[in-house]
Amino acid sequence: MGKKSRIKKNRKMDKFTPMQPVQPVQSESLHGNDLFDNNMVRSAYEAMSPEQREKYKKMGEHMFNKIDFVDSQVINSMPVPMGDAAEYTMAGVKSGLHPSELDPNEKLILASTYGDNWYEDLGYEASDLDKVV
Repeated sequence: MGKKSRIKKNRKMDKFTPMQPVQPVQSESLHGNDLFDNNMVRSAYEAMSPEQREKYKKMGEHMFNKIDFVDSQVINSMPVPMGDAAEYTMAGVKSGLHPSELDPNEKLILASTYGDNWYEDLGYEASDLDKVV
């Protein structure tokens, strides 16, 4: 390293200022800084229609009613074969099987797994469960 290089290096080091240590956040300062209590979330909530709010409320209940937060376990209230049957049947309907072709047990499994109006998410109506319209 030449003399000029050492001088440049020393000048750069003179300009260097170490970072200030980060101060720990006190719990009192977090008050009012909740993740879901801010302007962006409030404006998104206010922009939703009542139907959308109800849909998100049901989705939240569906997700969080299956988790035991105290013991950190997932509450699996559905036997595995029934869950597999529901997924298999739903895959068939999504692939083009008309809901009227399902037997009563398959319709019952879909209703208990995905809700009574499971067919609406796929673009069908209640009348489609009985016959092709």
